[in-house]
Amino acid sequence: MASQTKWDTILARSERACKMPKNWYHLENSQDEPGESSGWWDEASQRTATGLSNRWLAILLFIAIEALLFLFLIVALIYLRMGGAPWPPAGVSRQALLLPALNLVVLLSSTVGVYSAERCIRRYRITTAEKRLLLASGLGLIFLAIQVREYTLLFLNGITLASSLYGALFYLTIGVHGLHVLSGIIWLSVVWYLTRDARQTPDHHLGVQAAVVYWGFVTAVWIFLFLLLYVL
Repeated sequence: MASQTKWDTILARSERACKMPKNWYHLENSQDEPGESSGWWDEASQRTATGLSNRWLAILLFIAIEALLFLFLIVALIYLRMGGAPWPPAGVSRQALLLPALNLVVLLSSTVGVYSAERCIRRYRITTAEKRLLLASGLGLIFLAIQVREYTLLFLNGITLASSLYGALFYLTIGVHGLHVLSGIIWLSVVWYLTRDARQTPDHHLGVQAAVVYWGFVTAVWIFLFLLLYVL
């Protein structure tokens, strides 16, 4: 009799299990709020032991790797400069030295635009945020155009990749930074589209926040390069 009761209990539990929905695991373990998306650009994600989300850790790790790249290039520049001729060489026109300072102003202005765009999104001023993201992208393009002009003037003054090892490393460092600016412009354009498409909201705008961090990093690198290559 006891054995029969035991089997009846097992069969009853089996019948209840068969009636459970197929997505029962996700229903019971989901952490998302109602109406919340789990896309890359949303901020809702699992947090690590550091208190940061996995996506923020990925972004910061990427920035750290890029910082190591620039650190290597800057150390190489300093090493070569300590044992070689001063930079820039004699005979370079004054205009070529003033352009990097203008670029510094342009890049700082674009950084302010990106930062203010993020603040506008948090304050539900979405249209203003879209305009400031476009402004920051436009200033980034101006930065690249000025850099092309600077390259032209340096070449006209006989400063080429074959002039010296330091000159080649100079062009390499500035070129790598220019590629990062171009990547930032593409990023800002994507974020602008996502904002316009209502996928960047006051509560979830990781894309814009990441753009602020990345663009700030690019600007900080240019400040250091400007001081090292044109002032010191």
